[in-house]
Amino acid sequence: METAIEISPKEVVQQCYADFATGNIPGILDALTDDVQWQDPGHVGDLYVGLRDGKAAVAAFFPKLMERLNLTQFDVNEYITQGNKVVANGFCAGTARATGNAFAAQWSMTWRVNDEGKVSSHYFCLDTYNIAQAMGLAN
Repeated sequence: METAIEISPKEVVQQCYADFATGNIPGILDALTDDVQWQDPGHVGDLYVGLRDGKAAVAAFFPKLMERLNLTQFDVNEYITQGNKVVANGFCAGTARATGNAFAAQWSMTWRVNDEGKVSSHYFCLDTYNIAQAMGLAN
């Protein structure tokens, strides 16, 4: 008899960051529910657009991110867990590909993982104005 291996919500989120670090976007998408609610408040062109509703909308985000930004640093500095909710805090830095302008920002992401071990929602807090400036989209 096989025993089910339970993965904690924190481990699910840590795996998403590990997949991001290696460019394994299919791995991230596999961790999401089909109807995931992915929110990036703020508006920076078509990169950060508010709510992305569903896995397909999230999948469209990652190529745009890689096309527009060169991330040179992406660190997770802290995890805070409460039940099925995981808050990760960190720092990112890089350059906008179109302008070569640098950006750096603290960030916070709130993840909710359902009972099946899939991410059902994601909320990203980031200084999008800083990134818009680097991209030449804000004064």
